[in-house]
Amino acid sequence: MAKNAFLFNTLISLFWFFTSACISTQSFAQEQGSKQNPDFFGGYFADGEYICVREPCFKIHAAWEVKPNTDRFNFKDWPHWLDIDRNCQNEQEQILAETSLIPVSWENGDACGRVASGRWLIPYSGKETEDVYYMTMDHVISLFEAHDMYGNRWDEAKRVQFANSPMNLVPIDWPLKKARNGRPSSKWLPPDKNYWCEYILRRERVARHFDLELPKADLIVGKEIKHKFCKY
Repeated sequence: MAKNAFLFNTLISLFWFFTSACISTQSFAQEQGSKQNPDFFGGYFADGEYICVREPCFKIHAAWEVKPNTDRFNFKDWPHWLDIDRNCQNEQEQILAETSLIPVSWENGDACGRVASGRWLIPYSGKETEDVYYMTMDHVISLFEAHDMYGNRWDEAKRVQFANSPMNLVPIDWPLKKARNGRPSSKWLPPDKNYWCEYILRRERVARHFDLELPKADLIVGKEIKHKFCKY
């Protein structure tokens, strides 16, 4: 049952951002918009195709046509899960320990090792889990994105800093990690809309800190989300 719920949430995310995935239920498509009443992004889903009828849909699609960097990405160029602050814990284990809702335990009782148990709120979904082996880290601005924003021109020290920066890391579960697959905010957002505002603002903070220029499509989506979902 949990697997089915996850797949449904994934389809919702894919639909919102104009992928070509086919959704079989007519009621779901109607709920998300129609030609007369387009959805939040200015379009609607019909017969397996997302159709734009107003902005910002047209702008987002136009912005996708420009890809700033076509150099091949290599994970080895972005060393991560390192002990940057030299406290004997790599950044993944340290963040798991710091964000647990209850005190964590450590494998073999060694606080310099791996977290063995705890309880975590997964921001992307709003759900909690106690399964540590279900947990991983997601880069708010992914390594793929940073590479495409010309982070591939950084020296190794800056790539290491980016890949291990706590401000750019959020604890999530493996299914959500796989669902996102490093995609930008113009093509994927967390299933929980209550986190959309924080997600967009956090991406902007990370971009400013590392002098990255977010793609035009992301800026368009971010502007719409801040207008509709950020209450300030």
